[in-house]
Amino acid sequence: MIAPSLREVQEKVTFTAPQHLNNHSSTTSIKHTYLEIDKEGKAIKLNEDSTSKTREYQLKSKKHLQKYISGREKVERFAQSLESKPRRSRRSVQAQEYPKLSQEERESLLEMYKLFEDLEKERNKLAPKFNELDQTSSINLETSNRPNRSELESKLRQLRWSTQSEIEYTTERAAPYGKPKIPNSWLDWSKNPYKLFLESSSEYTTLIDKMTKASQDRDRYLQRQLPWGFFSTLIGPGTVKSTYSAKNSFDSKVSAARADFSNKVALKLLVWMDQHKKPIYS
Repeated sequence: MIAPSLREVQEKVTFTAPQHLNNHSSTTSIKHTYLEIDKEGKAIKLNEDSTSKTREYQLKSKKHLQKYISGREKVERFAQSLESKPRRSRRSVQAQEYPKLSQEERESLLEMYKLFEDLEKERNKLAPKFNELDQTSSINLETSNRPNRSELESKLRQLRWSTQSEIEYTTERAAPYGKPKIPNSWLDWSKNPYKLFLESSSEYTTLIDKMTKASQDRDRYLQRQLPWGFFSTLIGPGTVKSTYSAKNSFDSKVSAARADFSNKVALKLLVWMDQHKKPIYS
């Protein structure tokens, strides 16, 4: 063991503090030995502290890691679809091609984000001590320009990020019969929780327009098929299935349009963690 042997040597040579040593060659040698042993002792202690913290966070991350990895893979595929240049008119991303994030995956992304932030704080505490021991190199303390934790969690609560199977994308709601529907207050960009995650209000309205169009296309299709659907019920289940054969395609487009909202938010979390486009290790 290194530490015990260092302590034994230290007991022999540190019979006085370094500030009390004179300039004689013998005492200079002792002073140098003292400082080197003290430095190595601090390095061992610092290494033990950092190793302990790393193990602590590894244990904390273990229960979230599997869902985090599967969620991250989905988000990276989504990001690739945004960056690729379309060779043909871009269709709505099919749900089976870019699966939406599950509630558990969204929750795991948030929990890993919080662990990442906590670990970064620990790194910032230890970095000055490392830099003090090794002045030939220094640990870079540069961090991403991220929102504070309380603001982030507040916005995600508004989106029902961890509490619903699908997150909220609008405050618009149907009203009792004969009354106007409740409008989308998030069209006021200053009140919109997506402001923290999207580049501009136009990006949000583009997502809303895509979602609205997909829903309206599906509704129009179902409306057109309604008369045939009525008669097909009289004939048999096979005819009903044939009448609504395109419904799954419309449903997929609605699902994909809605998934864009959570994918955009999740992508921003990965960027803030500096994990976007990084290798994924399972």
